[in-house]
Amino acid sequence: MNAGLGAILFRAGDLDEAHKVLNEALDLPTQDGNSPASVHYFLAMNEHHRGHSDNAKSHLQKANEVADAELLSSLPGTAD
Repeated sequence: MNAGLGAILFRAGDLDEAHKVLNEALDLPTQDGNSPASVHYFLAMNEHHRGHSDNAKSHLQKANEVADAELLSSLPGTAD
């Protein structure tokens, strides 16, 4: 299972299965060009639609932190 499947399930309205698949995707190595930030963004939207605003905010904050770190590491002279 991967983040792409979780995104498809979310868009199809299968919020419970999307939640399960997206959480599993966080434990997998990055694949198919999906970053952990995108998984957290989908989890944030999913939690919002499920009425879990605190969890949604948590995932949104984590998504922004991960995206900022990914962007910073991609700048010339900042990669390890």
